[in-house]
Amino acid sequence: MKIRKNNPPRLKKRGLVAKRAHSLSVFKGLGDSGRINKPGYILVFSLLLISLIVMLSTRIADIGVVGIKSSNTMLKRERARSLAASGVNIAMAQLGISLEEKKKKKEKRPEGKEKEKGRPPRERRYGISSEEAKIFLANVWPLLNVPQTFKMNKRQHGVKGEIRICISSENGKLAIDDMFDKEKRQFKAFSPKKMAALGIKKGAKKEKKEGEKDVHEKEKEAEDKESKDKEKAKSGEKKGGKSKPPGFGYRDVLQNVFKGVVKFIQGKDFFGNVEKYLTNKAMFETIFDKRRGLDDPTEFFRMGDGKVFKGFRDNIFKKIFPKGEKPKETVYWMDIFTPNVLYPEGLNPWFISESLQTIFGFKGKKGGSIAARKAKIKKLLKDFSFREKYGQLKIVLPQDWNKIFAQLYGVKWENLPKWLKPIISKEFAYNAFSVVSYGTVGGVTQKIYATIWVRVVRDVDKEKKKQQKKDVKKEAEKKEKKRKPPFVSCHISESYWI
Repeated sequence: MKIRKNNPPRLKKRGLVAKRAHSLSVFKGLGDSGRINKPGYILVFSLLLISLIVMLSTRIADIGVVGIKSSNTMLKRERARSLAASGVNIAMAQLGISLEEKKKKKEKRPEGKEKEKGRPPRERRYGISSEEAKIFLANVWPLLNVPQTFKMNKRQHGVKGEIRICISSENGKLAIDDMFDKEKRQFKAFSPKKMAALGIKKGAKKEKKEGEKDVHEKEKEAEDKESKDKEKAKSGEKKGGKSKPPGFGYRDVLQNVFKGVVKFIQGKDFFGNVEKYLTNKAMFETIFDKRRGLDDPTEFFRMGDGKVFKGFRDNIFKKIFPKGEKPKETVYWMDIFTPNVLYPEGLNPWFISESLQTIFGFKGKKGGSIAARKAKIKKLLKDFSFREKYGQLKIVLPQDWNKIFAQLYGVKWENLPKWLKPIISKEFAYNAFSVVSYGTVGGVTQKIYATIWVRVVRDVDKEKKKQQKKDVKKEAEKKEKKRKPPFVSCHISESYWI
């Protein structure tokens, strides 16, 4: 009898053999626990895919949040810019005033009394009268160099925010364009006639009593010397030699001004660098335009890659601080100098800027409430009147200084520095103002600096008058109508976002 071996039966069909082999390979991978003993790469791949999806969704959420924040900030910035620009319009509205006093109620003329005969007062067609100047000062002077704050709410103005402005006069600043002689490339000297009139003629001894003839003779001699000096200077330039340095003049003024600046701004030899810049032909031609002159006083900051005037980096334009905050006493570059060519030359004593008051050492109270300043100026103007000559208003020095400006600035004429007296202008004129305006919305602040030119407008039109003369009826009707009072017209000449 044959013994049967325990061997698997042979499978003839090919398909069954392959199926059997596969089942055997699966059973070979089983361990003692009965689990499949193979690497789980699918699980790792799925975890990586999930983490990638989480990262992308987190990133998209972050971008969305940042986008919303940036869009809100941009919206606030644009609203703040519109508020800052509105601040300039507020300043123009405050400057553009009517120069006519409010008329009182007309008193009834008693019966039987006829109108007074005589020629009616001549209508003023140009310039400004003493009474109009006093009206302008009473309304505008209290606003100068004083920060003003205007609160905005969403219900009335459409946006919740704040406007802060500060107005100053360009006629109370130093114009480098007027101080510097472009042809000779040197600072101008004061005329001996002007020095003699102020009683500060260099090298001249004062006498107790001087006759009128002696004064006229001295003025003629001074004029002759001045003309001779000019001829010598021209002849020296033609020969190729250097012209003589100027005498006492604007060079001494700027030297003393920068001495006062150093007390508040860190730096060395500001005046030396400014003079070097102006006298150097290549540098001079870069900042001075042939037609308009010096457009921007900040052009001096180009020197030495900005290192020379580094101390003025944060003190270029005047800063307006919130109420209740007491800043340190300092000076600002654009509050000392003006890019405008002013007429007449010199400082208008009514409008001296706050930075120059600090440099000059004036002891008068700065700032204060607008209501208190209005009461003060009205009191000073009550018994004051300008001297009018050839259509120009003038003050008399030193009498008017001791009467008016000594009370404003706390310094008498006798105590003023010698170099300051010649730049005080006797003529009353105002043709340019500047305003720094801040607009704030939701913690975002935008700033603008603008120069405003002003002029007096009168209701006089030559073409209309010609038409009226042709038609008598129209002329009679026109006389019956009230003529518009003179007013101050304003327009923006330059503006800078700061």
